[in-house]
Amino acid sequence: MHPEIDDEFMSILCALAGSGVEMAFERRGEGTTTYPLHGEVVAVDESAGTIQILRTRTHAGEVHTMGLRYFLTATAPDCDPLINTLAKARLQADLQKGIAREAARETAIAQVKASAGSSHLHSLTQSRYQGNATGSMAGYPSNRYVFADKVDPTRTVGIIARSMADATQFMASQDLFMSLDDSLELAITGHVLWPAGIAYATVQNPEAWRAPWQEIFKVLDGLTARALTFYLQKIRRGSQSISDTETIGNAAIQSLTARGLLQIEGRPASYEETVKRIPVVGLKELLRIAGAKSKLPTRLLLEAEVLSVMTNDLHEKALQLMRAPKTVVRAPCGLSNDEFAHAIKEMRDSIFIMRQWLRSTYELEREDELRALAARM
Repeated sequence: MHPEIDDEFMSILCALAGSGVEMAFERRGEGTTTYPLHGEVVAVDESAGTIQILRTRTHAGEVHTMGLRYFLTATAPDCDPLINTLAKARLQADLQKGIAREAARETAIAQVKASAGSSHLHSLTQSRYQGNATGSMAGYPSNRYVFADKVDPTRTVGIIARSMADATQFMASQDLFMSLDDSLELAITGHVLWPAGIAYATVQNPEAWRAPWQEIFKVLDGLTARALTFYLQKIRRGSQSISDTETIGNAAIQSLTARGLLQIEGRPASYEETVKRIPVVGLKELLRIAGAKSKLPTRLLLEAEVLSVMTNDLHEKALQLMRAPKTVVRAPCGLSNDEFAHAIKEMRDSIFIMRQWLRSTYELEREDELRALAARM
C-alpha cells in the first residue's frame, strides 16, 4: 500500500504490464500543470511507486521511468479512465493553495498601490529594512534607506526616497514583482532612485542618467495616479499631439496643463495661423463664401488665395471651420520628449536590474562591480 497512490489504480496498471496495450495518461508537470502522454506499461514497481512506460507517440520508442504519484488518470482504448484519486486530491489542494496565494498577493498589491503608509503582507515580501546609511554620489541627497534580501543578506540596495514610507512602498512593489510600469510610477511619486544602479549604468555609458530627476520629481509631484499613468504612456509612445484627453477627466487635464506637460492650442494670433488650421475642404468653402471660384491644385496655393481675400467678417467664419485645437505633450525641465522618454527607460531598466540583483535570478554582467557599488553608493 502506497500512501500517495490509489491501490486499485496501481494494481490495474500492474496487471497491464507487458500487455502491449497503448494507454493514454494524464500526468502532473511542473507546479500545477498537467500534460498527456501515451505508451505501453512495461513494469510497475509497487514498493518504489514507479512505472516504466514505453512511449508510443511523443518520444516514441523510449522507455521512461516515472513516479506514479504524479499520474492522475490512465485510460485504455474504449474504457473509462482509471483515476488516481489521491493524486487528483493533491492537485486540487495545490490549486486552491495557489489561488489563495495569488489572492493574497493581489490584496497586497492593492494595498501597496493605495498609499505609501498602508501595510502589506510581510509573508509575501522578500526584503528587509536594515536601516539608514550615508551615500556620497554628487548631486544626489546623501540619505539612503537600505534593504537586504531575506535569503541572502549580502544583496542590499540603498535607495534615495522622499520618506521611509515611500521607500517601503517601492520595495514592496519590487518584492511582490508588481509590473515594472507600476513600480516605475511608485518610484516617480516617491522620488526613488538607486544610486548604485545609476553608477553601474554610467560606468558602462558615461552619457547615461543626464536627466535632472530631482527637478523632474518636483514638476510631477501632486499628479493623480491616473494623470501620471496617462502622461507617462504618451511620452513613452512618442506621442506629440493627442486627442483622447477626455479619458482622464478635466481635473487631470488642468493639472497636467498647469505644469506645462500638456499645451492646448489657443485662439490663432493672426490670419495666417487661422488658415493653417483649416482643412482643405474648409479653405474651399471660404473661397466660395468670398465669391472666388478656385481650382488651385495645392494647399499652399489655396491658403495664399484665402489670405488674399480675408476680411474680419470672413475670419469669423474661418474660426468656425478650423480643426479642433491640438493638445500637445511636453517634457518637463526643458527636456525634449525623446530625452525624457530615454530617462524614463533608464529608470525602468534600473528597477529591473535591481530585481535581478536582489533575487539573484541570473548572473548580471559585471556583478562584482555592482556589489562593490551597492556597498558604497
